[in-house]
Amino acid sequence: MWRADAWASHASAPDTTWGFAWFNRPCAVWPAPSGTAAKVDGSQAPAGLLVHEKLDAAAPFAGGLTVRGLFPRSSLVALPGGTSHAAALTGNTCVDGAIAAYLEPFWGGGQGGVGGGRPVPVK
Repeated sequence: MWRADAWASHASAPDTTWGFAWFNRPCAVWPAPSGTAAKVDGSQAPAGLLVHEKLDAAAPFAGGLTVRGLFPRSSLVALPGGTSHAAALTGNTCVDGAIAAYLEPFWGGGQGGVGGGRPVPVK
């Protein structure tokens, strides 16, 4: 199955298929049985900021929407036309501005770096 999937992917994305196939190959031959997926309930998690580019082939946008649904207090910044899963702080003023606005309270009034703002949202 793994080999057939890789060749099917190669037909439309030969430039990225084999790197991903090599990276993920251990999953196909891992000697331990798979476990049960963890249940995620982010309903009580603090507000978070999610950033997702809509055309990222390695991390499809549907996954970003799923994560947003699991963490209902979060906000999702979607970048139409973006193709990378390294979408944060890359010079896009919309995305970078949203990140800066989200982090502002933690910086202690815009002083940058370290400040007396609220505690960080993730332990």
